[in-house]
Amino acid sequence: MRRNCYAPLVKEFLTRWIDTVAVEIKPTTHANYTVLAHAYVIPHIGHRKMRDIKPQTISALYRRLLLSGRRKRDTNTIMFEHWKRRTKAGHKVTGSELAHVAGLSQSAGIRAVARYRAGRYPSALSAGLGPKSSRSLTATSPWMREPSGKRCQTICCTRLRRSAPHIMSCTS
Repeated sequence: MRRNCYAPLVKEFLTRWIDTVAVEIKPTTHANYTVLAHAYVIPHIGHRKMRDIKPQTISALYRRLLLSGRRKRDTNTIMFEHWKRRTKAGHKVTGSELAHVAGLSQSAGIRAVARYRAGRYPSALSAGLGPKSSRSLTATSPWMREPSGKRCQTICCTRLRRSAPHIMSCTS
């Protein structure tokens, strides 16, 4: 029996998934997921169907990101540079001010002020993603294995039906 699966584009799936998990995660995590998806994943593979995503696709994406560099802005460095300029000029910098400069939440600005006062400054960034990012992707990840048996033709269909049935619907 062949299954007909609706396989959304990666962009559609990521957008819906991020909206779905928003109630289960912290607002800052939700914001980070959104920024990362729009900065790194969607521009490169967002136009592809989920069923077309293979382990090689993800490896190629990581390779491209390692070589091409960061696209998303580094808000920590933006806040630090502002804090450094203002404190050098003798001004007291508030968390609200840093948050406004970087477009972040007030709590992010407050935490940044505490870090900088404690002497913890941002380190220089490499041109691309750090090696730790690419090391976290392993071939043993359940999302990276080919399906076995008579499963839907999309790589992730069975897992997606379990974890997000309203996003990925398969019918027999």
